[in-house]
Amino acid sequence: MNTSKLPPITLTTENYRVLAGMVDKTAAAAPYLSEFLSREIDRASVVKPEQIDSGVVTLGSSVMFRSSDRTRAIQLVYPPEENILAGRLSILTPVGIALIGLSIDDEMEWSTRDGRTLGLKVLDVPYQPEAVAFGKGKRLALAR
Repeated sequence: MNTSKLPPITLTTENYRVLAGMVDKTAAAAPYLSEFLSREIDRASVVKPEQIDSGVVTLGSSVMFRSSDRTRAIQLVYPPEENILAGRLSILTPVGIALIGLSIDDEMEWSTRDGRTLGLKVLDVPYQPEAVAFGKGKRLALAR
């Protein structure tokens, strides 16, 4: 992957802390995911939760994105909360790691374990927990 073309990403201090802890915990079981997550958090700008723009994907956000000419709506969640049928996608998936910290209209490519290059584009962030907590707009949760 050409890292010079990666879009900028922003993480909250809390998301950064949680994700940094996940890097170490997943290193032995899933080295590919651990390395990908480590690279992403290392290149992130980190801000206080009240400073993050409401259009940035954070943990707990509902996200609409396009990948392979298909539009998907998911909520980005912690691994134990994952339920694909309910639209809840774990942060510890290649797509989850690619989404975290992106803003609306950002595009991201990543390499799969088998060497394929996939991409996505963030279309909307209808719900972001920090936006709700700090009164930054009327972001609504996606209907399930």
